[in-house]
Amino acid sequence: MHEDDEGFLYPQIINEEECINCKRCLNVCPSKTPGRSSHKVIYSLGGYINDIPSVKDSSSGGFATAISETFVKNGGIVYGVRYSEDFREILFNRADTIEMLSHFRTSKYAQAHKNGVYKDIQNDLIAGKRVLFIGLPCEVSALYHFVKNTDNLFTISLICHGPTSQKVHRQFCDAIKRENGGDTLNYFSMRYKKEGWKPYYLLAKFYNGAEYIQEFNKTEYDIAFKYLKRPSCSVCHYKLNDKAFGIIADLVLGDYHAVNKKSRQFNKWGVSQASCMSKKGIELIDMIRNEATLEPISDELIASTNIALRAPVPLKKNHCLFAKVFVEEGLHAASILPPVQSEISKTKTQKSIKRFLVRIRQLLLNQ
Repeated sequence: MHEDDEGFLYPQIINEEECINCKRCLNVCPSKTPGRSSHKVIYSLGGYINDIPSVKDSSSGGFATAISETFVKNGGIVYGVRYSEDFREILFNRADTIEMLSHFRTSKYAQAHKNGVYKDIQNDLIAGKRVLFIGLPCEVSALYHFVKNTDNLFTISLICHGPTSQKVHRQFCDAIKRENGGDTLNYFSMRYKKEGWKPYYLLAKFYNGAEYIQEFNKTEYDIAFKYLKRPSCSVCHYKLNDKAFGIIADLVLGDYHAVNKKSRQFNKWGVSQASCMSKKGIELIDMIRNEATLEPISDELIASTNIALRAPVPLKKNHCLFAKVFVEEGLHAASILPPVQSEISKTKTQKSIKRFLVRIRQLLLNQ
């Protein structure tokens, strides 16, 4: 796997003379063909787990954490995404204890390195282990391409807007490190809940006691997350509305942005949305029914919110310019580009109007 100038990994044949042109690499590529037939939503639920401290430490309502903990307590293995010890790398990891699961908490907005995770999962399945894999829709598809016997495999797909690159993550970490005395990071979260679920805060802590804290949408990391995505993400087929690929995971989790603050589902520290896509998905939700506040979500609300569940996020107008300057001059130079800043300001105004209209629609639907 070779990192390009933007920081995205791609497969590369090092010695083309040794390639036998079997095309197996194309056959297993999740972007070429779906791993199996897609699912349709059986039903959706919104809510939060009743352990509020755990909700505060999670990205939204804590569903993924609670399901993972129950899965491990029952003897299963969970695979998810964590930061490296120095927080400069994002990678998949294996967890068979509650303590190890804590590293999977909160969202990571850059594409995680796989590091042989699919082989590890296959070995666990061959050994008769029950395995839960939590990843992005394309990563779930890649897993189904690779493993043969999926009887003991459970999958959770996260609602995906398209990740940015780890080069962005490294440059941002290095920048805030310089601003805070050059010490090593010992904590990093892009979904820190300073006063509640929203707005999201980026919190970084250093061994020297310094802290960096800022609303995520006011950081250069957020700008890069919007402007520098893997090119294939803008034409992603792993969406509910895609007839050829669709969603193939057992359960889909994300933020329940459409929640009514007056409803039983609402919690100021975070609310999750869960869409069951198979019998295994229902089994995963059943694991937390007695420890969570759960209420049904109508198909209308599913259709009108969380657009990234239904369709890929389109490229920004100035994404090519941002990428060019990022490669040549770095994250800061790309983030302060006048065309980028102007587009951001315009988008914020449009979103404010849209949120108001969506809120009116939600109130009407919930009457």
